[in-house]
Amino acid sequence: MTCKNCELHGLRETRFVKARVDEKKRHVEWDFELDQCMFLGQYSVEGQVLILPIKGDGDANITVNGITFTYLYDYDLVKRANERDYVDITKSELKFNANGMKLKLDNLFNGDKLLGDNMNLFLNENWRDLLKEFGPAIGDAFGTIMKNTLGSVSDLVPYDFIFPTS
Repeated sequence: MTCKNCELHGLRETRFVKARVDEKKRHVEWDFELDQCMFLGQYSVEGQVLILPIKGDGDANITVNGITFTYLYDYDLVKRANERDYVDITKSELKFNANGMKLKLDNLFNGDKLLGDNMNLFLNENWRDLLKEFGPAIGDAFGTIMKNTLGSVSDLVPYDFIFPTS
C-alpha cells in the first residue's frame, strides 16, 4: 500500500511519559502516549491483505487510538572542532502498540460498493492482525522521523548540555 499527500493529525498531542538513560552503555529509551492519530491521504493498493485480495485507489482515513510507543537509541560521542562532544545516533528503533484502529478506504475494487464495504468491515474487525502485519513498517517510518529530528538537535546541542555532570 502506498499513500500520497498524507496528512497526520494529532501528533501535537503526544505526551512524553518516561525516559531511561544508561550513559555507560550509551543507550536511551523514551516512552510516549498519544490518544489518537489520524492519517488522511490518497492510497493505492494491489495485492493481498491478511488472507484476502485487495485492490483500489482513492481516499484513505486511518485512525489509530490509544497509542503507546517507545523510541530506543544507542549513540556514540563525537568530538568537534570546538572540543565539545556531540551525540551521534548509531542505532535506533521505535516500538509501538495501540488499543484500536479504524480504516476507511474509498473506491476499493473499482468502486464496487458491496465489495468495498465488506473489505472495510473485514479490515476493521481484524485491525489487530493488520497492525501486526504493517506495524514494523510503520515503526520504521516513525523511527526515521524521530532519528532525523533528534539528529538535528544533537548536531547543534553539545552532550554536556543535554547530560550535565553537575
